Amino acid sequence: MKAERVDVSILAAATAVVGGASLAFDVQGSVLGMWVFLDLATPFLLYSGVAMTTTPERNVATRERVVPAGPVAQLDAWFDAESRVSFPFLPPIYPKNLRFVLPTFLLLLVPVLGIGGGLAVEGWGIGRRAGGSVTALVDQFGVFQRPLVAVIGIIVVLAQAGRFYRCHVTTGRYKQWTTHMLLEVQVQYVLWYAFLTILFVLYAILTFVLVGQGVGPFVSDALGRTIWLATVLPMGLLVKVAFERSRVRGERQLDVGDDSFTANFSPTPPD
Repeated sequence: MKAERVDVSILAAATAVVGGASLAFDVQGSVLGMWVFLDLATPFLLYSGVAMTTTPERNVATRERVVPAGPVAQLDAWFDAESRVSFPFLPPIYPKNLRFVLPTFLLLLVPVLGIGGGLAVEGWGIGRRAGGSVTALVDQFGVFQRPLVAVIGIIVVLAQAGRFYRCHVTTGRYKQWTTHMLLEVQVQYVLWYAFLTILFVLYAILTFVLVGQGVGPFVSDALGRTIWLATVLPMGLLVKVAFERSRVRGERQLDVGDDSFTANFSPTPPD
């Protein structure tokens, strides 16, 4: 329980920094969108990479339902479970894991880039143009030339990486989990993150309309925006922290009840 509280505190602190900076410095929506994109992309890349080092399962006939992408039959035939590639200072990589890691990575790349493009490129206009182009999203990284934006971006990345390191590396958990178990958590996290982000954007738009009609005629545009942010951001921070708490508990406890939201992040061990 203490380890869970530390993990949640790390993520909550980074979330509070993002929310506080957004309110205090009145940052553009595209900047906040890039911070959110880093927050989602960091664990996405970490899970995909570490999944290549996990133990391949021999019997996958009953496991295809766990991960919605894969296996790639050709990759399954090219490599056996014992094939591995070693690099200095890194755990061995199992090429056979590509049969599930590659299709799952490509599947989840769609919502990850969609959220990033929708928030950072389109200015919180998710759905208007499917998040804009990938090139436009890459161009948005230019905002990190500003020191404040870069520092907060680093905090976001380090918080997600630090939580992952504490949960999976220092405990050796990634060595005990199979590829399916790690990918199952990754799929659930990305899809729920995308779903909750879309709901929050809709909530933000609705709140913007209500604040604009309620106090807009009586205050300046700057004050109206501040009131709107002060209304929207606390709800977003609370939801984000509660979401991360469920993810942390699910990954550290494999016996979570099936009826709880936390169970989405508790992987299914092999039979």
